[in-house]
Amino acid sequence: MKRIGLLGCGSIGSQIAIAIDTGKIPAKLTHIFDEDKKKSELLASKLKQKPEIVENVHLLSSNPVDLIVEAASQAAVSDNALSILQNRKDLLIMSGGALLDESVYEIITDACKELKKNVYLPSLSLIHISEPTRPRLISYAV
Repeated sequence: MKRIGLLGCGSIGSQIAIAIDTGKIPAKLTHIFDEDKKKSELLASKLKQKPEIVENVHLLSSNPVDLIVEAASQAAVSDNALSILQNRKDLLIMSGGALLDESVYEIITDACKELKKNVYLPSLSLIHISEPTRPRLISYAV
């Protein structure tokens, strides 16, 4: 069974964690991290199988996990993807818009080739409404 580390404990990360915890996703959530430690603690309190809360992304990816699931932000991808891959972990990127930055894309693809690791991108679109009262301010990543 795959051991999963979760980067980001907001809405999307929480749904992924709950799906793992309830057996809908056949994996084991072993470690979680969020910049806001309260989000990590809140998520862990909702789960039957308690993952370890780690203090930073390096600790997340240096633990014995098979896959890091990024569910935080495009900035989290830009800031952390390379070090996750360098720690010899595969990475699932939910914030795929980060790869629209050519330099980020090149760094990640080069690291995958050099380190023989995989990056997975879900085939879905997430729509984020910046301000619910102004629907014209919709951004999306494909």
